[in-house]
Order: sequence, then structure tokens, then C-alpha cells
Amino acid sequence: MRAVLEALDPARHQRIYIADPGFGTRGIYVTVANALGAQPRFHQAEVIAQVQGLLAQEHLERHRQVILCCDEAQLLTPAQLEVLRFLTNAEYDSQSHLTLLLIGQPMLARQLRMGAYAALDQR
Repeated sequence: MRAVLEALDPARHQRIYIADPGFGTRGIYVTVANALGAQPRFHQAEVIAQVQGLLAQEHLERHRQVILCCDEAQLLTPAQLEVLRFLTNAEYDSQSHLTLLLIGQPMLARQLRMGAYAALDQR
């Protein structure tokens, strides 16, 4: 997976790698904000809006696709999976600002096939 990420053209892709998702939902937003060069806002609602704006900025102004790769994704909590679904849902002109790669044990595939995660599994 790291070889795939390294092979991506940095002029066209902004790579964000999460090795261990052992932090809360806010940790996902903070990680994305930091990777995109911003100081994360303090309050959850503000950091959510900030990250959405940063993703749009990368896409619309810098013409780069953000690739968020989460290793050990079977350890993601239901709340974290919902955050990731939400982040992939922010669309402009039918194009998502975020490409999500979930890497994990076989139990991850079974977990995503559950009805609660059907929208994330589809993406």
C-alpha cells in the first residue's frame, strides 16, 4: 500500500496516511487538516467545516485529489466510519473531493457489508 501511495504523482494527489486509527472522530479531522497544512480549529463543528473547505480547495484550486488511506481500518469505530462516509459525501459537480482507501483484515469487508455501512461500502 505504501508503494502505491508513493507512486502517485504529488502534483496531482495529496496523500494522507493513517497508520493506526486509535483516536476519536475528531482525530480524523485533525489529521486531514494537519496534512493539508492547516492548524485545526478547536471546536468539532469548526474543524469539520474547515476540513470540508480544505478538501474543496485542494480539488478546485490546486487540482489535486486527496487520497486518505487508513491502515488497520478494521479498528475504526462506527462513529469514525460515519465520519469517513461524511467526508466522501462532500461533492461538487458530482466529484468527491476525497478518495478513501480502507486497508484492513478480512473482518473489515464483513463489517462494511452490514446495513449500517451500506453507503460507505458502495463508495
